[in-house]
Amino acid sequence: MLRGGQALSYRWDATADAYLDGVGLSATVRRRLGVVPRDQELDEATLTAWLDPPRPWIGPRQRTWFRAALALAASRAQGAWPPDGGSASATSASARAVRRARPPGTP
Repeated sequence: MLRGGQALSYRWDATADAYLDGVGLSATVRRRLGVVPRDQELDEATLTAWLDPPRPWIGPRQRTWFRAALALAASRAQGAWPPDGGSASATSASARAVRRARPPGTP
């Protein structure tokens, strides 16, 4: 997430899994994404290095969902996401990533 001029961070954990369940990312794609480390904070460069090699099994929409899920999880792990389920700041990079990645019709 973008915090005080810091770059986005990502984390694959149970929060990210719940988001990926919601958007319907297949179990097959998740297994193949298993090369990405779980339960640790990743920076933009590290996540990009894991996702950039030619991987014909993950399309642009799936990449967007995956990045948004991990950004949301990192944001929550850092305590930056509203714990009461309220709206995130309109300027939050993680919030923008999640809004862009939502399937049409999702609030």
